[in-house]
Amino acid sequence: MSEPQTPRPLPDRPPAAPTAEAQRRSQDWQRLAALAEKEVPTSVDAWRGGLSGLVSTAAAGLLLIKLPDAASIDPAWRIAVVAIAVVATVAGLTSLWTALTATAGHPATISRAEFERRYESFDDFSVQRRSGSVARLAVARGAAVVSVVALLIGASLLWLAPPKATTPYLKVRTSAATVCGTVASGDHGEVRLDVAGERDPHVVRYADIQNLWVVSSC
Repeated sequence: MSEPQTPRPLPDRPPAAPTAEAQRRSQDWQRLAALAEKEVPTSVDAWRGGLSGLVSTAAAGLLLIKLPDAASIDPAWRIAVVAIAVVATVAGLTSLWTALTATAGHPATISRAEFERRYESFDDFSVQRRSGSVARLAVARGAAVVSVVALLIGASLLWLAPPKATTPYLKVRTSAATVCGTVASGDHGEVRLDVAGERDPHVVRYADIQNLWVVSSC
């Protein structure tokens, strides 16, 4: 048989009651837990929709950068249009991101010790949270303005930019063949065409020409 255990002696005095500060901090932690339970599902839904908007904006920016109209303008102007389109896209993404973080917050875990170290109270946490949201919304508004202005400037440049210089080609038909190339010279009763793939100019006598056309490509 096992020997009976000796009962532990009771303390001389009961444990001290929690101080008012400890009670307040415990209540603050409970208020934070209740707030998280209420807001986290809403924040997750907001982030889901916001990230879809960010992806759509990025895709639209890539399409804007590859506008077919930009390929037909002068190369120097095209570089400016692409640079402005990049600025507009980045500013738009920044505006969406900061607005999303201001409204949906940053879902994250935090321990009680870290909460008590970073914030004096739940009210202090609420004040800092609101101040951060206001600052992020100000950034979002500024970035949105930059994005819109950049888009307007880019569209204006597309309208005002000179067209890209193109090299005209001459297509010549004779009784023997049809030749197409750039005009190297035309004198002494002959026209000399630089034809792609041929080292020496192709010589065509004026008298042999039956018809000719100026074309944009061969």
